[in-house]
Amino acid sequence: MLIKGISAKKKITGTIKQYKEGEYSNDTVGRLEYNNDDYMWGVNTCKAPDTGEYETGWSHPEHNGCNTVIAEVYKNIQEARDGHKKWSLQMINGAIKPNKSN
Repeated sequence: MLIKGISAKKKITGTIKQYKEGEYSNDTVGRLEYNNDDYMWGVNTCKAPDTGEYETGWSHPEHNGCNTVIAEVYKNIQEARDGHKKWSLQMINGAIKPNKSN
């Protein structure tokens, strides 16, 4: 699922790549990656192979050692699509505040 009209509230320098549903892997609902010269962060929503549930995870280099944080689990694919959009926009617009002590 591509997020149409995606825009950031603050200036972002780097590259944002979005993958369509099923493009990154068969179980992918949506994937968003941001890269610049210093780091990469991402938001990924998929059907998890270990649980069979849809979930959104995100990673950021200044939080949890850049290990994925599971943000939300969903009952169905439509909830997962909506959740992916929500978490992607939060990451792009800076609503997710990394914990710099980790």
